[in-house]
Amino acid sequence: MEPHDKPSLIRLDNGETIVAIIISESEQTLTVTFPLELVRFPIGPNMETTSIRPWATWTDDKEFHIRQNKIISISNLKEEYVDGYLKILWNETNPGLLEEEDEDIERWLEEHGTDEKVILH
Repeated sequence: MEPHDKPSLIRLDNGETIVAIIISESEQTLTVTFPLELVRFPIGPNMETTSIRPWATWTDDKEFHIRQNKIISISNLKEEYVDGYLKILWNETNPGLLEEEDEDIERWLEEHGTDEKVILH
């Protein structure tokens, strides 16, 4: 199967949800890169907020192999969140650079999966 060109939401059987770029898939494993975990926090009786954090903080590995039998579902990340995810990757892979370097960020985003203009706040 071809690698996905946009980030995916991957729900695991232990309840974790990660956002990652799928780089390969076989019958036994799904290989992803740049996984970030979505963490939900209740903020009231009927409300919650979501935070994002690195999924595997105790390793410098760039690729992760997840057994297919541990995956509940895979879906596309909502389009409105793709640029935000890619900006997080930019900051992770280019430490020490300032967000004001719009041209460099735009070029990196174009090379890594989005053609849309990104508005930096």
